[in-house]
Amino acid sequence: MSGNNQPHTWRDQLRVDQRLARNRAEDAADCILDPLDDQLADTTVRDYVCSNCWGHLLKYPRPGHTWLVKCHRCGNLTKGYVTKAYAGRRKSESVGDLMDVKINLESVLPGIKPRKSPDETMKDLGY
Repeated sequence: MSGNNQPHTWRDQLRVDQRLARNRAEDAADCILDPLDDQLADTTVRDYVCSNCWGHLLKYPRPGHTWLVKCHRCGNLTKGYVTKAYAGRRKSESVGDLMDVKINLESVLPGIKPRKSPDETMKDLGY
C-alpha cells in the first residue's frame, strides 16, 4: 500500500475489508446467521453470494473453531445466501428484460432507443 493508505490491488482491498469486518465481527449479536464449520464455510464462500445484493461473501472467525459467513457489503445485515449460478442467471434475465423494455418503450419514450448496428451508423455518417 502507498503512503496515502489507498489499496492498489483487489487483494489489498480485500485485506482492508477483512480487517474492517473483523472489527465489526465483535458486534455480531445483530447478525441472524448461524456459525459454520470450516468445510461448510469454505463451500459457502466459494459457491454462494449474498441473497440481498449478490455481493461476494467473506468468512470471519468465531469462538470454537467456527466461522460466520457474511456479505462484504451488507455485513451484519446479511440475511442468507443464493448460489452464484442463480445470481448469474438472474443477471442475464435482467439484461434481457432491459432490452425488451427499451424496445417496447421506444415509441412512448423517444429518448430510449436501441443501439444502431455498425452498418446503420456507417450509413448515417455517409459511408
